[in-house]
Amino acid sequence: MGAGKGLVAPGHLVIADDIKISGTSTTAGGSAIQMIMNTEFKIDGIQLTQVTAKVDPEINVSIDPIAINNLPDFLKDEQVRIDMTDPKIYLTVSNTSPVEINFSGVLKSYKNGQLIASVPVGQAPNLITIPGDQPNDYIICLHRLNEDVEGADACVTVENLNDLIETIPDEIRMDNIEAKAADKRCTIVLGSTYNVKTDYEINAPLQFNEGTNIVYSDILNDWNKDIKDLSVKELVVSMEATNTIPLTMDMTVNAIDKDGKVLDEISTTVSSKIAAGTDKGVVTPLEITLKATDTNVFKQLDGLSYEVAATSSAETSGKILNKNQYLRLDKMVIKVKGGVTVDMN
Repeated sequence: MGAGKGLVAPGHLVIADDIKISGTSTTAGGSAIQMIMNTEFKIDGIQLTQVTAKVDPEINVSIDPIAINNLPDFLKDEQVRIDMTDPKIYLTVSNTSPVEINFSGVLKSYKNGQLIASVPVGQAPNLITIPGDQPNDYIICLHRLNEDVEGADACVTVENLNDLIETIPDEIRMDNIEAKAADKRCTIVLGSTYNVKTDYEINAPLQFNEGTNIVYSDILNDWNKDIKDLSVKELVVSMEATNTIPLTMDMTVNAIDKDGKVLDEISTTVSSKIAAGTDKGVVTPLEITLKATDTNVFKQLDGLSYEVAATSSAETSGKILNKNQYLRLDKMVIKVKGGVTVDMN
């Protein structure tokens, strides 16, 4: 329809077209006849059933927060920092309207109620577009790498997506959501109700880049009843570390009393690193040497607090971790220099 035609203003519809009239006319008289027809159209009302236009409807979208739980023990420490190769957030959307929608928002991660990181998504040039006439689930994958993802209908690159989970959060929210119709013409059936639905989930395979730091800490205790009567200046604690996590680990140890307080008077030395694991587990024999200048200090000893830390390197980058992997310390024996052995199993 050309300029100046159609709905030119509210209540003003201009139709400029040929009108075809057919019928039969009978006249009486001579052979020369002149016919003049005066016509008048009166339209009491016009009902529009559909329009083709650019539209700007009000679109309200809200998305519930996602809780992060069921983490492996080695990712629960406050010191853990991770750099995942390609974390993914899947948006599952449907749109029964013919309107293509541009969607944007800010992903925010929280830990203990405190904001950790904010990552805007759907900004140019990496727009999130929800197609029109899409009543079934349409999956959009937001991820770090610039490549297609199997099972996704569309992919959007968000290079800094790892910022959300570098420090493991306990909740991720989608805030500041904006959903606007694309600047395109579409045909709307008037009187219809259209729905736009959105949901999302996080898929973060524990495949790490260099620089990832994971930490696990625990205690071995309840020794005092077995060693409180010993008068020594040196103990050697031997054990086996079985590791299925594919990372080499450093172990640091402190001697503690029955209240869990560190006994600074006792020095500790760990014999070696814990070897990187495999699915079947790799066993590393360890010896932890405890020394003190005062024999009475060992009478307070009740156990060890330990921390194991691993940093992903070029050799381990890209390997995948999962919640079934573990580090197990067992077969522990305390040896007193001079011949006394205490079996702690």
